[in-house]
Amino acid sequence: MKHEKILIRLSVLLNICFIVFFIWKIIDRKIVEKEHICRYNNKMEEYYDSLSIDSNDIVLVGNSLTRRFPFEILTNTHIINRGIDGNTCQQVLGRITSINMKHPKRILLEIGINDLLRDKVSVDSLFTSYKELAFKIRRETPQTKLCIQSLLPVAKESDVNSKITKINQRLLIFCQNNNIEYIDLFPLFLKSGRMNSALSYDGLHLNIQGYKVWKSKINNYLQ
Repeated sequence: MKHEKILIRLSVLLNICFIVFFIWKIIDRKIVEKEHICRYNNKMEEYYDSLSIDSNDIVLVGNSLTRRFPFEILTNTHIINRGIDGNTCQQVLGRITSINMKHPKRILLEIGINDLLRDKVSVDSLFTSYKELAFKIRRETPQTKLCIQSLLPVAKESDVNSKITKINQRLLIFCQNNNIEYIDLFPLFLKSGRMNSALSYDGLHLNIQGYKVWKSKINNYLQ
């Protein structure tokens, strides 16, 4: 009987140790991933800061969706890509001054999906960050034309698509009230309530056909 109690206690102790170890590994992995993202962001920001922007340039600002825009379909040589993989609205807010201070002709902003999909921020929080970002651009470079592009749908996470719809609706009203161009990309990529699989290779990022659809929508803003 005593032997059985010892075995039970050992078993419980081993299970607790396993659970603690498993939780620690998850936390450690997230810390490593966060540090890697931070280092990557810093390197990309330093690289972009070393490149020139002038008052005739049109700057695309956003996350991986923007960064991976195929250069070959952007025919205007004054189009400058300043997308960074994994960026959130707050991260763009932290780096936008380096773009604003060069006073480009126009800024096309695309951001927010990482906030909702990866960081699980609320629609209210994301909208607050968006307003801060828009007003910062207006304040620091009033001569620059700001265009806010809607978030695109995703293939999975139907609750995320619901949040995307809500933030897009708020952005539309915000732009209307503040004389900001709003570019509604969402319906162009929507099929059966989700991202059109013909326009994406993973349900989130776009393939070449997806970028052609995007390009056709914003073509007038790239001139």
